[in-house]
Amino acid sequence: MTEKLQNASILLFSFICFFFFPPLLFGQSAEGIVINEFMASNGAVIADNYGEYEDWIELYNPTGSTLSLEGFYLSDDESQKTQWQIPEDTEIAPGDYLLIWASGRNQRDPSKPLHTNFRISRAGEPLLLTAPDGETVLDDVPPLQMARNVSYGRSPDGGEDWQFFGGNPDLPYHGTTPGFTNTEGADYQKPPDPPDFSREGGWYANAFSLTLSAPPGKKIYYTLDGSDPHPEKNPDSTYLYNSSIQVHDRTAEPNELSLITDVSPFWRPPADQTRKLFIIRARSFCPERESYSTTNTHTYGIGQQYSLPVVSLTLDREHLFNHEYGIYVMGSYWEEAEEVGVDESDSQHPANYHNRGRKWECPPAEMTEGLNYRCAWLGIVHTSDNEVLAEAFARGETPETAVEEQVVLPTGQEVKIRS
Repeated sequence: MTEKLQNASILLFSFICFFFFPPLLFGQSAEGIVINEFMASNGAVIADNYGEYEDWIELYNPTGSTLSLEGFYLSDDESQKTQWQIPEDTEIAPGDYLLIWASGRNQRDPSKPLHTNFRISRAGEPLLLTAPDGETVLDDVPPLQMARNVSYGRSPDGGEDWQFFGGNPDLPYHGTTPGFTNTEGADYQKPPDPPDFSREGGWYANAFSLTLSAPPGKKIYYTLDGSDPHPEKNPDSTYLYNSSIQVHDRTAEPNELSLITDVSPFWRPPADQTRKLFIIRARSFCPERESYSTTNTHTYGIGQQYSLPVVSLTLDREHLFNHEYGIYVMGSYWEEAEEVGVDESDSQHPANYHNRGRKWECPPAEMTEGLNYRCAWLGIVHTSDNEVLAEAFARGETPETAVEEQVVLPTGQEVKIRS
């Protein structure tokens, strides 16, 4: 009888603990968890376990109990709330944080860093934390355009107010707070606005004077060779703006990029001067904060237009033509294959421009909006003859493009553009 009473007491105690004190037995559900901070353009702030600078999402437990995230979902798509499921045995201790990499790798081993199967667009996407039923949204962040190396988070942790963090490369994590309290290290100062151009990029019949303007007290630095303007990092090509810039037809200037022979084993020199575009890249500088704006880029074509649309992509020439890592050249990979006797007629002959993967992605190219064209890949036609261009266009290839001057490569080569 005594043993039965003891067993009954144990069952009653377990019943009470299970229904009234669940933290004593298990982690509570994640209904108190919040999205606390995130970064959509991580260029140099914090690397993941692969050494890559990926986007990240920070979850925070503001309660006094350990909370379980098992079966909950993260998503950047309101129409697909169950995009990525948080694995079992994932918990957050009271007042603690969980950093999840939005890398697209889809890694769900709870004993290792977690990676979602999606990435966050810096142009702005919603973030959602959804309950295991796949319908109940527990927390969400509306779409927000993000600057590079700047995060957006609650202040204080778990609070209703949001603010930007970061923007200062002299601070740890650039002043962002991945995995620790948002009240520490937050030193975000909005960078100055980029300069305004008096004319939009595009085609113009005649040369003209271009003026740049910035808010009072701000300096403007610019380049004319497609490189990023910076007086310290790029002093040879960077100019301080103090008067209008004469935009003119550059066709008479000596050919340069089109004379790079490493683009193809079948390279041949252009028969004449190549048409060249006038590229201006400019950024504002605030002396008081010693901070730079983002770079504003416009590309201008002067004189006769092509019969087909032209796409102007602006990026660092080293990412195209550098012998070791340029994506437009045969490069070091071709040389190494030649040394072991690979036949150069082989269509899959190793070359820089045949490489794929994240290692061979370039920083995002800038497009001239005035040319009204966008693309996910670019096929560059090795000719300037309009009839051949028309035939290539009919096959689905893209007409000639311009990077400082009109560069032509083997027909069908693809250039991956990371958005």
